Amino acid sequence: MTIVRSLVCSLLLAPLACAPPDTSLGDAGAAETRIGTLEAEHGYFTDATAERLYDEMDFQRATQAYMWALPLVSSASIRRGLRRDLGVEEYEIMLYENYLDTKSIWFTGNNTTMYGVSVFDMSEDGPVVVEIPPGPSAGMLNDFWFRTWGIGRLGPDQGNGGSFLIVPPDYTGDLPREGYFVIHSEMNDYMFFLRGFVVGGDLAAAAELFGQVRIYPYSQRANPRSNRVVPVTGKYISTIEPEGLEYWRLLSEVLENNPVEERDRFFLAMLKPLGIERGKPFEPDERQRNILEEGARVGQAMAQVTSFNPRIEGAEAYPGTHWMHTFLMNTTEGSMQEAAHYSQLDERLHYLYLATWPAQAMNLPYPSGGQRYVQSFKDSDGNWLEGAGSYRLHVPAEVPAEQFWSVTVYDNQTRSMTMNDANRAAATSYDDLTVNADGSVDLYFGPAEPEGLANNWVDTSASEGWFVWFRFYGASEAFFDGSWRLPDFERID
Repeated sequence: MTIVRSLVCSLLLAPLACAPPDTSLGDAGAAETRIGTLEAEHGYFTDATAERLYDEMDFQRATQAYMWALPLVSSASIRRGLRRDLGVEEYEIMLYENYLDTKSIWFTGNNTTMYGVSVFDMSEDGPVVVEIPPGPSAGMLNDFWFRTWGIGRLGPDQGNGGSFLIVPPDYTGDLPREGYFVIHSEMNDYMFFLRGFVVGGDLAAAAELFGQVRIYPYSQRANPRSNRVVPVTGKYISTIEPEGLEYWRLLSEVLENNPVEERDRFFLAMLKPLGIERGKPFEPDERQRNILEEGARVGQAMAQVTSFNPRIEGAEAYPGTHWMHTFLMNTTEGSMQEAAHYSQLDERLHYLYLATWPAQAMNLPYPSGGQRYVQSFKDSDGNWLEGAGSYRLHVPAEVPAEQFWSVTVYDNQTRSMTMNDANRAAATSYDDLTVNADGSVDLYFGPAEPEGLANNWVDTSASEGWFVWFRFYGASEAFFDGSWRLPDFERID
């Protein structure tokens, strides 16, 4: 049998098919790897090597868990910022009554619409009702994974007003048969986000719409509580996720308050050896703390490169330039953040490291009255955009935006509007821009104001590095068919 087997192996099969297994330890009982020498005795790894392998295993898991968890921690950071910095509690509505400005840290917010935000927790209150008045508004209801459902012009009420009923997981009580748009949530932690559109410059009318919003537990529907609206324009808030151990502490709080979804069970298994487990306090030992802190540092760097240097198919917006699409994930309600054969982990991270509140109307592949965004981090030579450099962006005529367009400068570290002395981080078609004879516009970005072109300039001196989002509100056909395109930033100093 031995001779036959040998002949079969040598004549009919590939040589490696009959070779003994390679233990990768070599004659000296050691293997060289990217994490150093793995030593063994009699085919068994030594205690020191086993410890090293477990440390590396847990570190790798920490980096991956960091990126997976970023939407949860980002949402929790918004809730924390509302309470800590602005004194806004659950069911209360924070309102930028005179637009968002550069004094706040909100990921890629902009100063062209009026924002209102509220948070609530259904773990004790049960289902929650959100009443939207008729009027020019568009927004979202979303869980802490930023799975969103449209409201206002973006929602089933189509701007005509309506009542939404958010039902928490495992709720077994009675529900109404009619009168509500019903959302069955997978989470207890939830948020309300609404944009108020200013018509004819009437800020007061747009702000009044938020005073008509009602958010209250369904159990109190017979006599719902009123919602305090807190005006916050000009006030400071930071919604940026915490660093180091605090990142994991915040994650642990969210995980404890919400059921585990089937898709996330492996990530919870990865976190368990690191001291993060439902039903147990977050009290990591020294080894766990060290790994979690380093995992957060590297995980954050990985998240940044996923956004700034994406390797995701379809990222290129205008071939031959450095403009990229902002949305690379599925934003369809009901299957948001899902592809045909996988959940969009990288696509989700690409957007949510830089931003919040994705909506279906932001990513439809055809004209719909919704908005589309593109972003750029580099100039025409492929160099990063620097705060100390001076640049020109030529915006061709007939921008494919039926409502208006804007280009906003964001600090690459805070991912929020650059905090310059002028409190102005954007140039928009609403501004009194100097327009070229052919209808095009040249915009300028840098530390020095170009002579006679103050309205066409954004001061970048407050940021070491920066990037922009170009927004098309009411994107038209020329955006989608590629007949209109942006050139790269040109460095001019």
